[in-house]
This record gives sequence, C-alpha cells and structure tokens, in this order.
Amino acid sequence: MTKIKSKLLILIFSFCVVNKSFANNAVLNEEIVINSAIEHYPKIYINEEKIRIAEAKLIEARGAFDTKLNIKDKRFLSGYYENQEYVDGKIIKPLEFFNSKIYTGYLQSKNGIYPEYNQYYSTNSNGRMMFGFELSLLRGFLINEQNAIKNIANLDVKITSYNNILMLNQIKADARKSYWKFFYIKKIYKIYQEMLDIAIERQKALEIQVKKGDKPAIFLKENQRAILRRQSMLMSIQREMLNSAVNLSMYLRDKNSEMYDAEYILSMNIQEDLNDIDLLKNHNLKKDIDNVLQNRLDIKITEILLKQGNIKMKLAKNDIMPSVDLSFETYKDYGIGSAQKNIRSNKVSLDVTIPIENKKQQGKYDKTRSDIKIITYDLKLLKDSIQNEVKLLFNRVKEIEQIAENAKQEIVLSKKLLDAENIRFKNGDSDFFMVNAREQDFLGIQEYSLRNKLALLELSIEYNFVTKDSLYYN
Repeated sequence: MTKIKSKLLILIFSFCVVNKSFANNAVLNEEIVINSAIEHYPKIYINEEKIRIAEAKLIEARGAFDTKLNIKDKRFLSGYYENQEYVDGKIIKPLEFFNSKIYTGYLQSKNGIYPEYNQYYSTNSNGRMMFGFELSLLRGFLINEQNAIKNIANLDVKITSYNNILMLNQIKADARKSYWKFFYIKKIYKIYQEMLDIAIERQKALEIQVKKGDKPAIFLKENQRAILRRQSMLMSIQREMLNSAVNLSMYLRDKNSEMYDAEYILSMNIQEDLNDIDLLKNHNLKKDIDNVLQNRLDIKITEILLKQGNIKMKLAKNDIMPSVDLSFETYKDYGIGSAQKNIRSNKVSLDVTIPIENKKQQGKYDKTRSDIKIITYDLKLLKDSIQNEVKLLFNRVKEIEQIAENAKQEIVLSKKLLDAENIRFKNGDSDFFMVNAREQDFLGIQEYSLRNKLALLELSIEYNFVTKDSLYYN
C-alpha cells in the first residue's frame, strides 16, 4: 500500500512538472537568468523610482530661483485718504550667486494726495518704471540656503545613479551565483540518481545469484543498506535542488515580474556547456586593490556624502556671520504730475544685522562638523574593509583552485580503484563490502569536486563584482 502511494505521488509530481514545462522545450542558461533579473527584478523598478524622486527634488530645489511676478494693491477704505490707491507690480528673478536677485517693476498711484509717510508710492499720471538688484556682502555671499539645497539635491541625483549601477551589478552577480548553484546541485542529483540506479540493478542481479547459491545472502542485506543510504542521500540532494530552484525563482520571472514556480524551473532543460570560469590568472592583487580604491562606487558615494557634509557645514558657518545686504534701485515717473519725479532717481541702501547671540547657529555648525568627522572615519573604514575583502577573496580563490585541482585528480584515482575493485570482485579476490565502499567513496569525491567547482565559480563571480563590476570610471 505504501509503495502504491509513493508511485501515485511520483506520478502526480511528474504530471505537474510536465504541464508546467515550456511548450517549445526551451533551455535555461545563465544569460536567460541575467536578462530576466535585470528586466523584471522588483528592485530595478524601486531604484528607477528613487532616481525619479532625486531628480524631482533637484527640480524642486531649482524652483527657488524661479522668476516670480509680485503684485500689490493698497487702498485706503476710510478716513482723510479714503479711496486713494496704488498698484505695485514687480518681476523678480533670484540669482544663484551672492544671495542676489534682480527685479523690474511698475508702480502707479490713483486718486490724489498721499500721506507724507507714503510719498514714495505717489506717482505721476502714467506711473513709475523701476529696475533694481539686491545682494549679500557677508552672510550669503559665498553660500546661501537655496543654493546649498540645490547643490545637495544635485549630488543626491549622482548618489542614486551610482546606487543604481551598484545594485544592478549586484543583482547580476547574485543571479549568476543562484543559477550556477542550481546547475551544480542538479548535476550532483544526477550522480546520486545514477549511483542509486546501479545499486537497484545490482540488487536484482544479487537476488538471482543468491537464489542460485553463487553469492551469500549477506550481500543482499549489504546492498539493501546501500540502497537505503543512497535513497536518503538522494532525498537530501533533491530537497537542496528544490531549494536552489526556489532561490533561482527570485531572478527568473515572467514579463509581469512574477516568479516562476520551483517545479516550473525544475522542468526546464539546462544547457550543459559551462563557460570558462574567470579565474585570477590575469589578475594582479596590488593593481586590483589600487583600482578598487580609486573607482569603487560605494567609495565614490561616501565621498559624495562628504561633499554634502561640507556644504552643510559651510552653510552653518555662514549663518553665524553678520548680515550685510546691499540694494540698488533706479526709477523714473512718466506723465502729468511733479516735474521732479520725471527725473531719473537712484537709491542705494545698506542693511546690517549683527547677531548678539547665535547659540542655534553655533549648535548647527558643531553638529555638521561632527557629522563630517563621522563620514571621514566611515570612508577610512570602508577603504580598509574593501582592501581586506579583496585580499580574502583572492586568497580564498587560490585555495579553492588548488583543492579543485586535487579533487579532479582524486576522481581519476577513485574511478581506477573502483574499476579495479569490480574486477577483483568478479574474479573472487574481493568482497562486496569493498566494492560498496569504493562506490561510496567515488560518489563522495564526485560530489566534493562539483561543490568545489561551484565554490570556485561563486568566488570568481564575487571577486569580479568587487574588483570590476562595482567600479565606475568618470
């Protein structure tokens, strides 16, 4: 009954896999996985929106320098000057330097006499044309809040752009590692399946030989033990293969960015041709480290954060200074009225404000200065960590290279020993226990070799990401 249930489950599983397989029997390879990841992985969309947000904030910051139209209308509603009115309109353009702005405008008064304190707003019949500018001579001369916000927003755009490149290449590296893990675990699964099939076929042959009296019954027990052991090992590898397919589904998605089911991925045909592993034969550790320290994107991002910190510190220092603002205006009236007002007039004013206390500004300055120190230490730590990361990866690759080469030679020797043991067993010079031990040893070294190849490939991908794919050349 248990066997019937097991066969039924296998049939149901096979039916699901077949029905989810590609209609055109498409293959699965590294390129397909990478293309799927960079086109449909959700983080790609998230970063695209982050770039749009940074660009939108930059546009918003530039809006501080937008040209504005300002109109004032003032009317006396009661009293001695009832119904007297003036209209003042100006076009104002803030400039990015010296905290300055220029403006031009038109002023016209209506309905007679104005109070003495408002005589500036009393114009001739056709009104007054004016032009002027304002600028800061001390606070705001070298930096001002609007310009600082714009420069910081401009650097934020660069940060999000660098983060996007870094994230994109990280996704490619992770997708590659995920694919090759699935590839090698599936190869290991096939090896275990083949060894289990050998033991099952041998069981059939042993049953016949034991019945004839050619082999002792203990051989059947030993082979049954080997079958059970290999079935358990196969189940573990099968679960690992399923898990690797689940992990691969993060990167293998349809056009709607939906993950494929693990069973769907298991049904795909993997291309067996493996590209050459990019080992470190042509790499120079010192040159790689120097190149990384100059061009790593995360270092560039931290350096940009340092630039932003310096802008904030300059702005905080600027706020401590006294305010000295200069303004100039030239104007002239037109039409019927005072003859003196038809003559062009120029006026200059100087506005000085000296803070008696500036605790708020001083606190802001001290905070930004400490923030810069933190970023500086972070940058130093980041560079040191990256150097060690490159060295450790380089050394680890060299170690696994040698281990993988030794495993390759060990496979050849194990196969020769297994073949020799089989010949001895057929000739009656060996026992079944030794044959089983040699088979198990050969199975183990094949798995060990494949896992070392996988480790070497993953390390190579990671090393290339750290020393090449995470770099950016201006």
